[in-house]
Amino acid sequence: MTYPFDQMLALTQANAHLALKFAKIARANCEDHVQIGSRFLGAVADQFKESAPGKVEFANSEAVSGLFEELAETRTTALLGVKEAMAEWQQSCINEVTAPKTIDVSTEGMGRWFFPFGAFSAGGTAAKAVENGKQDAKAA
Repeated sequence: MTYPFDQMLALTQANAHLALKFAKIARANCEDHVQIGSRFLGAVADQFKESAPGKVEFANSEAVSGLFEELAETRTTALLGVKEAMAEWQQSCINEVTAPKTIDVSTEGMGRWFFPFGAFSAGGTAAKAVENGKQDAKAA
């Protein structure tokens, strides 16, 4: 038997899993950027070690082009991870929201608790019971 609370709990769990996956993707992407940056700065620093004081030389274009290629690869990998996480989250939300509802609330049975003194007659409806309750209150 599913209740709205169960659905809200499942959607909250799906949102939490999505946030954790985003955090994991971001952490891995940041680690990759730090490694790429350290390799690039190491290569550039090695070029400037041999330069004479007062001279400014430009960085080797091979190191810079490699840097941008690696950054593009890590960006593509991160975006694919985000796309997969969003697809999984969307599917879990759809599965939860479209799950068959098995809640059986009978107005005939429940009405006896809310409308005293047999306001529900055999075959009566909630609207009739409310109307009967209003008429009984006017008569009293």
